[in-house]
Amino acid sequence: YNNDTDDGHHITSMVGAWLSVVQGFGGMTFNGDSLSFSPSIPEQWQAYSFKILYRGAMLRVSIKHGSCEITNESHGDVEFSLGEKKFLLKAGKTLREIL
Repeated sequence: YNNDTDDGHHITSMVGAWLSVVQGFGGMTFNGDSLSFSPSIPEQWQAYSFKILYRGAMLRVSIKHGSCEITNESHGDVEFSLGEKKFLLKAGKTLREIL
């Protein structure tokens, strides 16, 4: 109908897959006031990563077994939680945490 499946790609299916990674495995939630992550990784995977735009700030989230890395690729500081800890990540900086 939309001529978007000739190559095997369907945009609504791609969105569902992205959300399952970001909100499912990445554990990303937003309660209206704050952003938080509670990541996990399947044993069969080596790593995964994704980017989100949050209040004008681009964040790159990378998960490996035992660690999480969040990079603030923007010009402003960003507040978020990772697990039970709260962070203020300065512009251009990277947070590395053991999971």
